Amino acid sequence: MDEKEGGVGLADPEAEKRGEVESALISTITSLVTDKMKEEKTEPEPDPYVETYFKVMFQMKSNPQEPNDVTISVNGEVLHMQRGVEVIIPKRYLGACDDAYYETFEQMPGKDRKVTARVSVYAYTVLGPSTEKAYLAKKKEGDLATRAVLKIKSDGMG
Repeated sequence: MDEKEGGVGLADPEAEKRGEVESALISTITSLVTDKMKEEKTEPEPDPYVETYFKVMFQMKSNPQEPNDVTISVNGEVLHMQRGVEVIIPKRYLGACDDAYYETFEQMPGKDRKVTARVSVYAYTVLGPSTEKAYLAKKKEGDLATRAVLKIKSDGMG
């Protein structure tokens, strides 16, 4: 029986050579693609531990039961802000706002209660990015309550 017809014999030297060439090509292509990806990746990955800041505006209250101002606390740090005014806040506070909601339900006789909507307590619009420096400057000016106290003191009433 002949080797090429399925008989037992030595391996085909040309097949071995083709396999080596294919392996070398794959290795070269992988190396080139990896190098190209490294070159294109010029912008560093953002550090997840670096705080980012945003200019936002909290929407006016949609019902009389909502508070007039927005008071958000994250890990014991409290921010008190006025609705309808541009403010600068760290991103972590936006997460707290996103988690502050209530659900509205619909109940029909003979049917299960059904959630019809999730209503945000502190709905906001992101106006753009900001900086820590701008946030600290605004915070130094004080929140609504602090400015009121400072105004009373500057008017000579305090």
